[in-house]
Amino acid sequence: MRAAVIIVFLVAILAGCSASRFVKPLDRGQHAVTASFGGPLIKFSGAVIPIPLTSVGYGYGVDTNLTLFGNLHTTSLLFGTGQVDAGVCWNVVTVKRFGLNAAVSANMTIDKWQKNFRAWPVVDLNATFDRKQGGYCYVGCNNWIEFTKLRSHGVNQERQLIFSPQIGHMFVKEKWRFQVEAKYILPYVKNQPNAVDYIGMNHYGATGIYFGLYRTF
Repeated sequence: MRAAVIIVFLVAILAGCSASRFVKPLDRGQHAVTASFGGPLIKFSGAVIPIPLTSVGYGYGVDTNLTLFGNLHTTSLLFGTGQVDAGVCWNVVTVKRFGLNAAVSANMTIDKWQKNFRAWPVVDLNATFDRKQGGYCYVGCNNWIEFTKLRSHGVNQERQLIFSPQIGHMFVKEKWRFQVEAKYILPYVKNQPNAVDYIGMNHYGATGIYFGLYRTF
């Protein structure tokens, strides 16, 4: 049981490695360079801190309803695992100041030791509300799909869906955007026993805090 919980949460760290990518599409022909910092909250030396997961990326607005993006996960790279994600953000519908947006991507990893390759389809759904000034707020969910039947050490994979609700705000300026997001990773899975002490309600799941920075041009 202990091994199974730890393995589930190792995958959950991957699922919670960044804030939502491009909650809304860019304008047609617009470019953006992005950076993300943050992760699941843990207790470390008596303090509560986010696991310092970082990534950098790029996005391009194909039109006002569709943006292509890709990201390199720099923290994973420092620890010997190449991790990238790439996909599209699509505006499903907009009604006045409300919108529904979907980001569909693939998250891929390969380690430097045994060259093990893994890939997960990821679907983000977010409902947005445009503020009259200062950007927009959003609420939604992040969904990772796990296809493998066995995890490391022959442990059965019992959960094919890694679900994490999220809420955030994007502050929008002329050339800069700043994102703040809270995510609740695996709220239906007990987070103990585990190698680290995750912060979650009643010992379930892990609360994540994330910050994103966008430079558009």
